[in-house]
Amino acid sequence: MDLQPMCIAYAAKNFNSPDVLYLEHSAFEIEKLGEFDYIVSSMFFHHLNDTEIVVLLKKIGRLARRGWLVNDLYRGSLNHLGAWMLGLLSFRTIVFNDAKLSVKRAFRPADFERYGRDTALPGFKIERKPVFRIMMSGHGTHGTSHKD
Repeated sequence: MDLQPMCIAYAAKNFNSPDVLYLEHSAFEIEKLGEFDYIVSSMFFHHLNDTEIVVLLKKIGRLARRGWLVNDLYRGSLNHLGAWMLGLLSFRTIVFNDAKLSVKRAFRPADFERYGRDTALPGFKIERKPVFRIMMSGHGTHGTSHKD
């Protein structure tokens, strides 16, 4: 799901599967699509402000039957160096500027802890992951007892 038709077309072309449906749709109107078994977001939340993050997490928590996961960037000094080098090596101004901005807007565990308190979602968990990633996840509306 993405608002950009170009992104939807790229995903459909390069990751074609009969089991995947690509939608041009706003994450903030996800409730119009009904419930889901799992909801996964990758590299999106750092584009949002704190209020939008809390609103969207609450929606995700209500609509994910089995669980949800948000994967995003971890903020740290090494990340800034990596973003700067990536931008220089790409020889593209947009990559240089976007990489630095993304790292600047990235998260620390304290940010995710605050979102956990503000949303009170069940099973809320935070984990650091390799390659400057941080992940928050939680149980769905049916908890962890749901079995196939």
